[in-house]
Amino acid sequence: MFRNGYKMKPIIATLAGLMLIVALACAGESATPTSKPTNTPAPVATATSAPAATVPAGATATEVPVPAEGPELTSMETYMQSSGYMPEWGEPKTGGIFKWRVSRNNSNFSPNMSGTTHGLFNMPRYGSLIRFDPWVGFTSIIPDLAKSWAWNDDMTTLTFQLYEGVKFQNIPEVPESYNGGKVRGDEFTCEDVGPSAERHVRPPKWETTLKKGQRSLWHLTGVTCPDGPLGYTAEVHFEVPLGKTMSALAQGLMVMLDKDWLEWYNTEHPAGMTKGTNEAYHLGMGTGPYIPGEFKSDIVGEHRRNPDYHRDGLPLADGIDVVILKDFTTAFTALATGQIHVMGRGSWSMTPAQVAQAQRDFPDRITVHPNAHLFGYGVGFNVGRAPYDNPKVRQAVQLAMDRDEWLLLRDAGELPGGMKMLALVSGTPWSYSVEELEQMRGIRDKLTPGGQEDVAEANALLDEVFGEGNRELEISCMAAGVEYVEDCLLFADMMKKNLGIKVVMESVEPAVGTDRSKTGAYEMNSGAVAASTDFGDPDDYLLPKISTRYNANSSAVLRNLEALKVNEPELMLWLEDTIDKQSRELDFVKRHAMVRELENKIYYDLALYIPFGQRMAFPGTGPAVKGYRLFDLSLYSNWSIWERVWLDE
Repeated sequence: MFRNGYKMKPIIATLAGLMLIVALACAGESATPTSKPTNTPAPVATATSAPAATVPAGATATEVPVPAEGPELTSMETYMQSSGYMPEWGEPKTGGIFKWRVSRNNSNFSPNMSGTTHGLFNMPRYGSLIRFDPWVGFTSIIPDLAKSWAWNDDMTTLTFQLYEGVKFQNIPEVPESYNGGKVRGDEFTCEDVGPSAERHVRPPKWETTLKKGQRSLWHLTGVTCPDGPLGYTAEVHFEVPLGKTMSALAQGLMVMLDKDWLEWYNTEHPAGMTKGTNEAYHLGMGTGPYIPGEFKSDIVGEHRRNPDYHRDGLPLADGIDVVILKDFTTAFTALATGQIHVMGRGSWSMTPAQVAQAQRDFPDRITVHPNAHLFGYGVGFNVGRAPYDNPKVRQAVQLAMDRDEWLLLRDAGELPGGMKMLALVSGTPWSYSVEELEQMRGIRDKLTPGGQEDVAEANALLDEVFGEGNRELEISCMAAGVEYVEDCLLFADMMKKNLGIKVVMESVEPAVGTDRSKTGAYEMNSGAVAASTDFGDPDDYLLPKISTRYNANSSAVLRNLEALKVNEPELMLWLEDTIDKQSRELDFVKRHAMVRELENKIYYDLALYIPFGQRMAFPGTGPAVKGYRLFDLSLYSNWSIWERVWLDE
């Protein structure tokens, strides 16, 4: 053990009765409040965002992060030195069971799985070599299982010094040994790093859902152990130096697994965790702060304190109950009455109407945590169909869309429900600032003179294509899910108002929309199609959405990109070449300039996607929750927060 952090019972029945008490207060903004109205809004937690001009941690070739030593501090005291720690939380406390709501069952308990639901069920039991500080964000990388790290001169070998004495968990369902190798309770050493990396980057063929490592760390070629397999030095080798490497590792999805556990699992239980059963829930074994309790389908997934966790005094809570409440009104009732502690991760956070209710009726019971979601929402073209194969048509639509109207629809009580973006999502060290976006063509307010110029330019482009004043074009907008219907309707209104184009909405089931996207049986589709990020690096978006060179595209995206390479070969060649160059550029200033040029070309010239903006997510916490702080875009990278949140009950 090391002191230096850097060296239930089912609640458904109870809720049924409680809903009779607070149902009216939870039904929506028009409901009659059951508690005395107040002018004091619900407290709003301060979100942390990576400033646009801030260099991301590990982004430059000269930066070699080495954690500070502090043997007099406990692990939690070390965390409290973070710039993200909030003194108003008070002194950390131990004990209690966190109740964290999700909206659906988990169907896959495999390690390395992120996602709104998968992450909460899976990640609390695992650790990685390094991680982002969950209270700060993409600009701060801190140790996890490695206490220090250093690059070689040509940035192709990253040497990690591992903490000693870290033990894998003691899971009864896992064997004590396999083929002569210790499994349960084995010590984490260099011999485990290579197989763990290999699973993440080149997973077995039956792990069909593990794709993120193939995209983000494709250049990782292997791991060597200069002090022997049982040593505490691991050299991770890369084919080429890339600017994203540290961020991709700090995301935390390359979890460390016991070498002999992997052999046992791959031999005896291949794909055994890719199902939503209690048996699958207990097959995994990591080094993290929690071990699995019981998984009850449609009710709860339990995590309990790992008694052998290597950080003294952590985790602070005795456990986490991931409570499955599919209905949003039921979940909000549970939060308002103290039956759950947290309602929120990404899209299953509080709805805008519930945020307004929290501000109006429950200011002393619910704290709202506004958080920029990972995805850019909007519409995307099928460029294999005329006239969308003509870039001037796409550019006209890009310029004419009114983003401010979309943002008005997103507002949640007194809080903004969205933010503007260009081609990349906002809120990363690479993004344009809000002030910059407000002045940019196509983004600026359509009620301003500049916005009116955008509309005029858009109409001039259509005049070039169809003839002056000819607007016989009719667009079909496919909404594959009820949550995207509103965006299609708004898009139709904007196109009629600003371009005189008729848009017809097609509402289809998600499965139908997926099939039609794959086969190209659509004109435009609405949804989270514009952009996204997992760990705040431009490659998150550029590789899977714009470049065909990394085998990272979905079939629907690849269909569009291949069509663009035929119709606009010079632009696509420039884009793919420049994507390669920026990915390999280690100087932040130079790479930043390349990314800006790429983003403008993608948005204004390619115009494959028409981003409306990013939605805000609104997690809510009860008054007992302390240590819960989110940075923007943190949904897939704030795994290490679980050990440092506590209950003040």
